[in-house]
Formats: sequence, C-alpha cells, structure tokens
Amino acid sequence: MSDERAFLDYLLINGKNESISSRKEDLQLPVWYNEKLFKKGQEYYKRNLFAMFMGMLCGLIMVLAVPSIRRVLICTNKSSTPRTAYRRYIKTIFHILEWHENDLKANSRAWKSICMVNKVHGAASRLSQSSKCGMITQKDMVLTQFGFMGLITLKSKLLGISTNDEFLQSTVHFWRVIGFLMGIEDQYNICTDSWETTKPRLEIVLHEIYKPFLTTNDSEFLALTDALIDGLWSFNPFLTSGAFLYFTKRLAECDGYEYLKSDYPCPEVAEKSDKLYKTLSWYNRFVLCFLIIIHQYLYIHTIGRLYYNSQIVLSRFLIYYFPFLAYHRFGWKGSYVRIFKKDH
Repeated sequence: MSDERAFLDYLLINGKNESISSRKEDLQLPVWYNEKLFKKGQEYYKRNLFAMFMGMLCGLIMVLAVPSIRRVLICTNKSSTPRTAYRRYIKTIFHILEWHENDLKANSRAWKSICMVNKVHGAASRLSQSSKCGMITQKDMVLTQFGFMGLITLKSKLLGISTNDEFLQSTVHFWRVIGFLMGIEDQYNICTDSWETTKPRLEIVLHEIYKPFLTTNDSEFLALTDALIDGLWSFNPFLTSGAFLYFTKRLAECDGYEYLKSDYPCPEVAEKSDKLYKTLSWYNRFVLCFLIIIHQYLYIHTIGRLYYNSQIVLSRFLIYYFPFLAYHRFGWKGSYVRIFKKDH
C-alpha cells in the first residue's frame, strides 16, 4: 500500500471519529516550526495575492461539497443566506490576511486571530453536536485545509502562479503550521515536511474525495455556493455562481468541465467531449472566459500580476472602510465587518 493511500484510509476511517484538538488554553508553535520558511510562505502569498484569493475561493466552494462539513455549516446557520455568508466569509478573508501579514508569535494580530478562530470552531462543534448534526472532526479540518492550499499548489499553473521549489516548500510549511494551530494532529495533517510527500496526499484527496462530491450537484451544496458567491459579490462584483462553479470543477479535473484544448488528455477526446460551458448563460460564459484569460495569459506577466493584485488591495480597503455595495444590500450594521472589535 502506498503512503498516500495509507494516509487517506487513516483519515477517512479514524479522522471521521476524532474531534479537533483544543488549542485554546495552551496554544504553542510546533517543535518543527521554521520561522524563515513560514515567512517565505507569507511573501509568496503577497506576491500572488489575486491568484491566491481566487484559488482559495474555489477551494471554499469545494469544501461546501463535503456533506459532513455542510451539516455543521447549515446547523450553525452562519452561511446559508447571502447576508450571513457575506459576514462569515469576509471575516475568513480578514483572518487569512492577518496570518499572512503578521509575525506568528504570542499576542501578535496573527496569534490573536488564530485563537479567535479556534474559539469559533469549538463553539460551532459543540452546537452542532448538541443539535445531532455531528462534530467538527480531524477529517473535516484536513479537507478544509486542502481548500486553502490544495489548488494554489497543485493547480498553480492554471491560476497563473509561477512556482519553484521554494514556493512549494514554504507554502506547504505555512499551512502545515496553521493546520497544527487549528487543532490538526500531525498524523492527520495533509501537509508534511516536504512538497514531495505532500503532493501525493493532495492528489489522492482531490481525485478520490473532492471530484466525486463535486459531480453530485447536491441541492444543499448548490444553495450554499450561491449564498457564498452572492454574499461575496459585495467584495468583488465580478463573481457569479455559474462561472465560478465551472472554474472550480475545471481546477478539480471533473469530466466535462474542460475549456481549453490543453485541458484534455488528447485531441481526440477534445473533439468528442460535450462542451458543458455552452449550457451556461451568456454572462456566465463571458465571466468564465475572462477568468481563464486573466489567470493563464495576463497574470503570468509582471504588469498583469501587479494590476490584479492591486484590485484585491482596493477591494479590501473598500470592504473595510466603505462597503457601499454591501450597505445597499445588507444595511449599515450588516455591511461593516470586524474581527478584533465589535461590528458596527
């Protein structure tokens, strides 16, 4: 049995019954923490901000396809409508930015953010258990961990990210550390001490867990995805459910969700394959086409990368200080989101 197969079996058999470890009282860095490598991961995130955001957004869509995670989300009722999804996922964006922009040490903003997320996870798990919806398990946390780093490493080329060994090693280490601090035990952590041993784990999880879930088109999954995209529209009005769901399935290598000829294993398959993107509305087809052009042809150039990175910086500034799109949809109190102090 291969190492990645043994990992997947252990995750699915044991991980589904083991809860996340509590880090609230004694949060400490793991003994294998490498500060230099962690900071390199932070630098690569900032350098590829737009592509990272899009990769993680698609990863979040994938996470919503997992039934056990969906049950907890639906039970906590924090992301089932555009308004609640907006507040939940804007907070998620703010937390991720804190982890990538600050030192990871006691009392830093990144440290406080991690402690807050752990507290929220613990409360959500207890509420879900009391409602007989199941707890947040090691398996669920690992699949969520994949959502944040799986696509940006495995599918970096399709996202327009130029990779090298340092990028891959530092990104894996960054998310290995974050995963540990979030309560993932080392034996379950999808990120190992190297890219070479992490990559097979990511690939087997993508092909044997996420691809089957994504192809079911479960009604709850589609409803949560619509709420996610509709909520984050106020952050980026370019978002549409049809285009981003297709783009996500393309990244996950789902059959029928190819777009370019290079997506197919051979020209013969491309000729015979159904072009499912033709079933999308004209606007979703436009957004999908534009997404692919940006990531595979524009973002790979320095000017394109700087321009689209600046769009995320601008969106972040506006959503924090002047969330005018959200204001007209969710009202004054509903539009302002904060993680370190009470919302307006």
